[in-house]
Amino acid sequence: MEALTIRNSSESLASRAIEASIDAQPAIPDERRLQPPPEGPTSDEIAERLFASLFSSRDQQKDLGRRLASFTDALVPFLASLTLERPGVVAMNFDLHLDKGRLKATGKDVHPDDLAWLESRINQFPRLTKLAGEFNQAVSRTFGDAERDEYWRLEPPRGWQAYPALPCLDKTVDRDVGFMSLLRQVRDDGMPQAFEGMPPPERFDATSSRVLAMVMTPETYQVSPAGFVSLNNAKPLSNGSWVA
Repeated sequence: MEALTIRNSSESLASRAIEASIDAQPAIPDERRLQPPPEGPTSDEIAERLFASLFSSRDQQKDLGRRLASFTDALVPFLASLTLERPGVVAMNFDLHLDKGRLKATGKDVHPDDLAWLESRINQFPRLTKLAGEFNQAVSRTFGDAERDEYWRLEPPRGWQAYPALPCLDKTVDRDVGFMSLLRQVRDDGMPQAFEGMPPPERFDATSSRVLAMVMTPETYQVSPAGFVSLNNAKPLSNGSWVA
């Protein structure tokens, strides 16, 4: 004899309510059912992005050296020509900064009249201002945060290290980069060190380390015995007008 199941009225009402709720839900299309769950980037994609970022930093830092070399190739003969007018001009302890599209001459121990004359003569050579502006734009592109969140530095023996990009560098680089200070330091550095398996470096390859020392305040960075710059803080404190 077939078993008979008896439900009370409340159980029947609850069962019908559940069935109605299930029937009311929209059906999931077959194509959505067959789609795999979303996944993050693969390890190969992560490695590819990492190397792309590293190589970009490397190329931009080498470009800084080339741009400084171009500026130097234009500036040195011009200063040499000025010695015919004022023989002591090259020996003056002056500096050059970009200021509102002009190269401004500064120097605490230089007479204001000499600075005014030097500045006037230099700005009669528009190519110098153009090359200086292109160099400063390259500095902002290499170390600033307008295009990326971090940059990479080669620090032997640890290799390439990532650091947070410097905030608002495009607004302060003209004030902070002193071209004569930079050129004197690169001159005094001599040839940068060669590393095993790498081609011989160019004279201006070490420019990026010196530029970093200019565009960051002393509290923000430390210089290793080998002359490489590393940040003291996870995030830079601020940008200042300190010049090495």
